[in-house]
Amino acid sequence: MKATWLYKRVKLQPLQDNKWVLLEQFTYYVGYKDSDNPINIEAGFTFNGTSIPRIFHWFSTPMDTGTLIASICHDKIFNTKELRKKYSLQDANDIFYEVMVVCWVGKFKAILLYLWLSLWSWYIRKKKNKSSL
Repeated sequence: MKATWLYKRVKLQPLQDNKWVLLEQFTYYVGYKDSDNPINIEAGFTFNGTSIPRIFHWFSTPMDTGTLIASICHDKIFNTKELRKKYSLQDANDIFYEVMVVCWVGKFKAILLYLWLSLWSWYIRKKKNKSSL
């Protein structure tokens, strides 16, 4: 099921330094609409969007609506203690992919962005583990 209801409900405003703010609260339901796994994102939530290097903007820009909505959900999980207890980093990456597919991001593009995010997450975890030794 494609989520046209997401596009109508997600109101964003760009900020400085490639950041965005959510203007109205919305809920994404993991798995299917009205599931028992909602991610509630309050108005005023700021996030960094999709961190896509400029050289790859021909493939996907940081302003693509589907990837922005996926970024909101991913960043909300990543930045909220309660959600980090419920969802692993791998779950957050999987939800990022799910949201992109639901929001009509092409399958090939969604897979490549998912792989990029997974690789970046692995790199950050490895770097963090080295610095904590």
